[in-house]
Amino acid sequence: MGSRRLARRRAAVSSTPAAVRRVLPRGTLQVAAGLAVLGAASYVYLSLAARTLSPQRFGEISVLYSLVYTAGPGAFLPIEQELARGLADRRARGLGGGPLVRLATVLSGIYAAALVALVLVTGPLTVPRLFDGSWALLGCLALAVVGLWAIYLSRGVLAGVARFSVYGGQLAIEGGTRIAAVVVLVAAGVTNVVPYGLAIGGALLVAVALTIPPTVGAVHPSPDQISPGAGVQELSTAFGWLLVGSVLAQALVNAPPIAAKLLAHGSDSVAAGQVLTGTVLARLPLFAFAAVQAALLPGLAALLARGDRRGFVRGMSRLLGLTAVVTLVATVVAGTVGQSLLHLLFGDRYNLSNHVLMQLALASGLYIGAVIVGQSLLALRRYRTAAAGWAAGVAAFVIVVAIGDHLISRVVGGFLSGTLAALAALAIALVRHLRSMRSLR
Repeated sequence: MGSRRLARRRAAVSSTPAAVRRVLPRGTLQVAAGLAVLGAASYVYLSLAARTLSPQRFGEISVLYSLVYTAGPGAFLPIEQELARGLADRRARGLGGGPLVRLATVLSGIYAAALVALVLVTGPLTVPRLFDGSWALLGCLALAVVGLWAIYLSRGVLAGVARFSVYGGQLAIEGGTRIAAVVVLVAAGVTNVVPYGLAIGGALLVAVALTIPPTVGAVHPSPDQISPGAGVQELSTAFGWLLVGSVLAQALVNAPPIAAKLLAHGSDSVAAGQVLTGTVLARLPLFAFAAVQAALLPGLAALLARGDRRGFVRGMSRLLGLTAVVTLVATVVAGTVGQSLLHLLFGDRYNLSNHVLMQLALASGLYIGAVIVGQSLLALRRYRTAAAGWAAGVAAFVIVVAIGDHLISRVVGGFLSGTLAALAALAIALVRHLRSMRSLR
C-alpha cells in the first residue's frame, strides 16, 4: 500500500512541469527572465544615480524617468498589443505578416513623430518647471520617445510570431545596457545629469538595434504562406479607447514624482527625487506581477473565448487573492523597516517615513488589483468602460493633490486615493457586466 502511494506521489511530481507548461503560455520563462534583468536595472540605475547626483539633479532625472515610463507603456503598449494580436491572427490563417508590420510601422511612426514634435513644441512650458531649465534633458526625452516607439513595435512583432526567447533577450539587453552605462558614469565620477538622461533612451535603442535581424526575419513568410495587403481594421477597431485607458493607467502609476516636481517650490525642490525613491521601493511587487500578468491574463481571455465563465471568474479571483496577500506583506514590511530599506538602496539623503512608504506600498498593491480587473474588462471587450475606470482614478488623484497641504502627503495621498478609486470603479463595472452575462443565459 505504501509503495503504491509513493509511486503516485512520484508520478504527480514528475508531471508537474508538464502541467505548468500547459497553464503558462509558451515563452513565459524567457520573458520573465528578461523582466528580472530589466527590473534589477531600474533599481541599480536609480540607486547609483541617487547616490552620485545631488538631490536636485536627481529630482530632474526622476521626472525624466517617470515621463519615459509613462509615455512608454501608456502611449506605445497598445501598439505592441494590437500588432501582436493581428500577427497571431494571420499566423493562424496561414498568412504572412509582412504587410501588417509595414502598415503598423508607418502608422505608429507618424504617431511617434507627432509625440516628438509635441515634446519639443511644449519645451518652453515644460523645461523651466520639470527640468530646471535644461533643454538637453528635453532632448533626452525626445530621444527616449523614439526608442520607445522602436522597441514596442519590435516587441509587437516578436510576441505576434511567438519569438519569446528574443523578446526576453531584448528586455535583458535593455536592462543590461542601462546597468553598464550607469556603472561607467559613476565610476568616472560624472555628476552632469545629461549623460544619465541619455542612458535611459540610449538603452532602448541599443536593445532594438541588437535584435533587428531576428525581428525582421520573424515576419518573412514561409513557402506555404501568402501575404495579402493589410487594412487599418486589422490592427484594431477600438484602438482609441485602448490608448486612452493605457495612458491614464500609466499616468496614474507614474504621477507622484511628476506632480511633486510640478508643485515644488523653495525647500520642496528635491521632493520629486524623494517621492521617486519611495515609489520605486514600493513597486517591488509590480515587477513580479509583470511576469504573472504575461502568463495568466491571456489565459483568462482564452477561457472567455471557450465560454468558460466560471473558469474566468475563478482564475481572476485567485489572481486577486494572490495580489491581496502580496500587498499585505509589502505593506507590513514598508510600515516596519521601509525607511531602513530606503536608506540602504538610495542613501541617507532620501528620507521618507515608514508611514509614507506604507501608503505607497498599499497603493501599488491596489494598482495591481486595478490592472487585473481592467485587463479582465478588456478581455470582455469593454474598452470604454475600462478607460472610464482609469479616468476615475486619475480624477481622484488630481482632487486630493489639489486640496492637500504638505507636498509629499498630497501626492502620496493622491496616489493612494487614485488607485483605490480606479479599483473600485473597475470592479463595480466588471461585477455588473458579469451579472448581465449571467442574466442573459
